[in-house]
Formats: sequence, structure tokens, C-alpha cells
Amino acid sequence: TNAGTLTKSGGTNFTTIGAAFSNTGAVDVQAGTLYLANGGTSTGTFTVAAGAELRLGGNTATHTLQAGSSITGAGTVFFNGDSTKDVAGTYTITGATTVDPSATVNFTGTVTGVGALTVNAGTANFSSGELIAPTTLTLAGGTLTGSDNLTVSGATTWTGGTLSGTGTTTAGGGLTISGSALKTLDGRTLINSGAGTWSGTGNIAANNGAAFTNQAGATFTIQNDQSWANGFTGATPTFTNAGTLTKSGGTNFTTI
Repeated sequence: TNAGTLTKSGGTNFTTIGAAFSNTGAVDVQAGTLYLANGGTSTGTFTVAAGAELRLGGNTATHTLQAGSSITGAGTVFFNGDSTKDVAGTYTITGATTVDPSATVNFTGTVTGVGALTVNAGTANFSSGELIAPTTLTLAGGTLTGSDNLTVSGATTWTGGTLSGTGTTTAGGGLTISGSALKTLDGRTLINSGAGTWSGTGNIAANNGAAFTNQAGATFTIQNDQSWANGFTGATPTFTNAGTLTKSGGTNFTTI
């Protein structure tokens, strides 16, 4: 238990704490990576400097960041391991937020910044009541879900995984859908408000009333022969084009 001030000020690699870690004081990560590998319950503050990383892991033990806790800074927060991470306090990261293998991260507190958001695997659940505004969004696997709306100012890249939940994801700085993996849009609304492309050999399955909108003034270019398919689960999905929809590639069917 840290009730004072714990600082990592040196080293360029990992400092790993394998015991359950509880913080009621202040943790300051100034350099390298501080890896809290075995869960814990915290009400204190975590500060992550630019170029540094706070890694919250553990395969069985839950990290619980209670109301009153905070994670802030210009660095990176990396969630991994098979366990659940509950973020019920303030979360303001301007560097990067990454969710990796099998982690389930529930953001239910006050989220005012996530930086560059990457979901490689596991689940990122944003149900905070806030507008989430990543600088970029990369969904390579796993699930991005929740009731919060996400508005991405930079590039949105979707190469695998699932967009679900009741919220809306708006790709404001370009939408790139590519790769061979199946992508699933499940109940969520995906809005393209810039320049969008869909390439590669991966189909898209839309379930439970999922909606895609290509907004007025936006472009969406299809460069393949794949299917934007009705998954026949729940309400019929919708595809609305108010901008410019172009099929410029492939020699066969693109099916919507």
C-alpha cells in the first residue's frame, strides 16, 4: 500500500510490482514503465509523464480505481491481463490509452481525455456519461463498447474486432476499414464525416439494429468485393449515404 508519494524517475524499461498494489497517496511515473501486475484498490492519484507508461495488468486480480482516484498526464496507460479493470475515478490522459489481450476495462468515472485509443484485444467499455474524444482510434481486435459517444478527431482505423453498445462512434478525421478479419458492428452507430475507405478481404457483419451513416460532405470508397452483411441478429441494420459512395475496386460483387 502506498499512502505517501511513490515516484519512478529513472530507467527506460519495466519496474514490476507483483503484489496487489493499493494507492491512497500519489504515484508519479516520470520515466520508463511502472507495471502493477496483480490488481489492487486505489483512491489516490496516478500521474504519467510524456514518454512514460503506467501498465495495469494481472490475470486474475481486479484493479479497482474508486471514485476519488485519478489517472492524469501526457504519457501512456496500458491495460493488459485477463482480469477486470474498473476506472470509476477521473481519467485524463492526453498521450495514449491501450487495451490489450483479454483485459476488460470499464470506464465509468469522469473521462476527459484518452489520447490515442487502441483496442488490440479484450474489451474497452466506455459508460461514463461523458463524450469520449480520442485523438485517433485503432480497433484491431476485441470489443469497443458502452453507452458513451466517441468522436475521433484524427484517423479511425478498423482492421478487426467489434464495435458495440448503444453509443455512437464518429470518425471525424478519416475512416480506414481494411484487412482480412471479420469486423462486427453490433447495435452501435458508426458515422463517417470525412474521407472513408473500405479495402481488404474482410466482411462486415451488422447486428441488432447497427447503423452506418456516410454524412453529407463525406466520402466512402469501396475498394473490394466483400459484404456489408445483415447478421440476422435482432433489428435490421441500416446503411445511410448522405455523402458520396464510390465503388472503385474489385471485379465482382460488393453486397450491402
